[in-house]
Amino acid sequence: MDGLHLRSTTLETDIETIMGALTPYLPLFDGILRHGHTTYETYPANIVVDHDASAQAHCTNRHVLAEAHRLLDDLPGVNHREVRGQNLWQIDPVNVIVRFKKTDEDGVSSNYQTRQARAFDRGAQIPGIPAGKKKKTK
Repeated sequence: MDGLHLRSTTLETDIETIMGALTPYLPLFDGILRHGHTTYETYPANIVVDHDASAQAHCTNRHVLAEAHRLLDDLPGVNHREVRGQNLWQIDPVNVIVRFKKTDEDGVSSNYQTRQARAFDRGAQIPGIPAGKKKKTK
């Protein structure tokens, strides 16, 4: 699931522990990402012909985010937050913050390091997330 970016809210947690705790959510994440791509594939050819890779990624991501809202927002212990234009889902039962990245037609995300992405990866404080918890990206 290349389009999924996870971040533990506890520094000591390793990726195996995080992924193990996320096991109940993985089918949801997979379905959300597949929904975005499947929906984009239904666009008429005369529309898609005008799309470059950026437009395709943006359209697909909008469908991913809409499906994520439909499937995740009402789950217990899952809280959506929009921070500086990023849609984040805080999954309290496993102390993880999830964001769905834009992907190409193969489902691969870019790793262009914006200042905001670097801050997220560094574990910088995220507005709206309680202070005092350590954060880590794997």
